[in-house]
Amino acid sequence: MLANKNLILIITFILFSCKSICQDTNNKNDLFSVNIGNYKDSILSINQITSTPHLNICYNSDNKIEYQVIRFNLTIIDIQTKKETRFNNTFGNKLTDKQINVIEKLSSGSKLIFNDVKFICNECATLSIKFKVIIK
Repeated sequence: MLANKNLILIITFILFSCKSICQDTNNKNDLFSVNIGNYKDSILSINQITSTPHLNICYNSDNKIEYQVIRFNLTIIDIQTKKETRFNNTFGNKLTDKQINVIEKLSSGSKLIFNDVKFICNECATLSIKFKVIIK
């Protein structure tokens, strides 16, 4: 029983240590950003989103470590109908056909909110980030 408690404490410490590198020393700006395709803008056209429907993690530093998205949650808010469509636990880094189908029907001003974007690298534990995209 004691061995299990120690294991949990060690894992918790590792996760805390890795999460602490996600913010700068002033705790104002995230060091990580998420992009759809290779677009760094958060206001994208439907065509830009659907032509490169994968998420990329960028480390806003000179660090050359590669990160891989392994899972994300997506909430799509249609500006006209005010309808929210939720997709939980999408595995991998690519939008699904169902998600793209909903996105293709959106109008300007609609939002894509990516929550709990989980990503990993070879030298770190699983990290999480969120971001928002607005349809042009």
